[in-house]
Amino acid sequence: MTVVIVGNCKINVHTSVLRKSCSDLFQVFTRRGGEDNDASSVLIQIGDKEVVKAYIHWLYSGKIPRPHEPVDKLFVFFAYAYVFGDEIGDPKFKNAVIETMAVYARDNCKFNARGAIEVICGGTQESSLAW
Repeated sequence: MTVVIVGNCKINVHTSVLRKSCSDLFQVFTRRGGEDNDASSVLIQIGDKEVVKAYIHWLYSGKIPRPHEPVDKLFVFFAYAYVFGDEIGDPKFKNAVIETMAVYARDNCKFNARGAIEVICGGTQESSLAW
């Protein structure tokens, strides 16, 4: 078991689940060893705790959780999730976030995407595919 620490929040995650991540950060961490029954921790100094929780949920389930927020705020949350995926180097997570956003965009054709676009453009490199 690994404890992922984000700010003052501690999230228990099976080490084997972290190994499923395509993230450069988690790949380096899990290569150092450690099994599910070993106690270890990793400190994440990027991202919001709710976004990191969403990432871990996705690692377990393959689905991006959808917070109960108005659509405009939901897209901002997804944008922060995309930026987190970019920062940790996990292209599969970024793709899952974009696919989730596309489903919501299709089902909610009236929403303001400006906040989400600002988050993505402000949080990713210009070389990012999101640009």
